[in-house]
Amino acid sequence: MHNLKIFFFIFSFFLIFLYLHNVSRNIVYFNINQTENILSDFGFSYIPILSENYLYLSEYVFTFIICSNIIIIFIHPDFTKILSSAFIILSILYFFRSISFLSTQLPSPGNNYI
Repeated sequence: MHNLKIFFFIFSFFLIFLYLHNVSRNIVYFNINQTENILSDFGFSYIPILSENYLYLSEYVFTFIICSNIIIIFIHPDFTKILSSAFIILSILYFFRSISFLSTQLPSPGNNYI
């Protein structure tokens, strides 16, 4: 029972940092200067554009990885410790990502990404 209280405490911190991340992302995206400068990327000049047959390949790969990890986590006998560790790591990452959102100036994304 004590582990479950700790788990929900850690999960509440995860939700707080997730909310902070979403608020900072929205602040940056809605208050960004509408410049037409495009960041040059080394990969665009050397990697060819994939055809439409491979458009959803990354989505399938990520879905397989995430689903298999969820299944492995819930099969493990001590899944609350694993989920608690994952939520702590994600909370820290969301915190630093929200700081990097607010401290970085980038041009606005293309219209097809909004």
